Amino acid sequence: MVLRNAAVLLVPALTCACGGGEAASVPGVTLPGLTAAFGLPRIVAADLMASRSLLVEAVYRASSLSGAASKGAVTSTGTLTVDAGGESRWGASPNDRLVVECGDVRHEFVLRTAQGDNTQGSAAGWLSRPHTLSYRHEVESGPSADVDAQFDGARFWVHAVGSAVYDGGKVEIDLVAEGATQGVKDLDGADLTTQYACTGTLQGDGFAVEVRETQSIRFASATSLRLLPGQRGSASSATTRIDSLLRSGDAEYQFDGVQVRSDYGEKGGRMRNRETRVQGSVLRGRDPFGECSMVDGVPMLTSARDRFRLGV
Repeated sequence: MVLRNAAVLLVPALTCACGGGEAASVPGVTLPGLTAAFGLPRIVAADLMASRSLLVEAVYRASSLSGAASKGAVTSTGTLTVDAGGESRWGASPNDRLVVECGDVRHEFVLRTAQGDNTQGSAAGWLSRPHTLSYRHEVESGPSADVDAQFDGARFWVHAVGSAVYDGGKVEIDLVAEGATQGVKDLDGADLTTQYACTGTLQGDGFAVEVRETQSIRFASATSLRLLPGQRGSASSATTRIDSLLRSGDAEYQFDGVQVRSDYGEKGGRMRNRETRVQGSVLRGRDPFGECSMVDGVPMLTSARDRFRLGV
């Protein structure tokens, strides 16, 4: 679940190579993995939604441009290039993956399996019907992930295994999201409401996270490749409960029902991702450690001695 794309998406989890700052306000005081435990699962979830849409639309576009669609076949290899005017062209090379060049971002997809309603005339129609997908998504000089997804028309299950650079360090990601979604999709995008549970692990240098989150998210997008780059984008508003366990060094930190309200937006390759409300406690072992809150617009964890930055 990791990817972010330039014009459309990929990993919010995975380009998650967002920059950072000091983990704490006190020199020498650090808490490895805190920012990842707090924010990375939400970013990955948003990126996965965009990744799936980008892949399916790219396959539809390549199939049309290559002439395969007129023969009832599918094209899932070659190179699809989208110019600044939203026009696209397809070339037959490479023959083992589908490359999508959109703006200055290069995505590479290896489609392993795809089963769904192939009578649908658009990517949005195909995605709205029951389907299964298995693929690998890589962003040049960026994140990568292997994704398996199932959707029965209402409920979904997604498993993503990959890696990304987050807050200055590499994080290995193994996450499962399971829940239900409803809403509308059309040729140009989607307006969806989703509720799901996210579990799994994050592993980085000096830390490990057991992820336990639930989230309700409103997601809207205009990501069609036929739109101009400046018109493409997505936005979401989410309410999350975090009960994850962070092992950092030789200590354990438990997020005790921390509530987060966050807003994410991406348009024309420009990303905005911020929390607007944070509330709840963190335990160290079984003892109270600190309180989460917004301080001057920044999510922070404040303990008796130190103040730690939660977001990147």
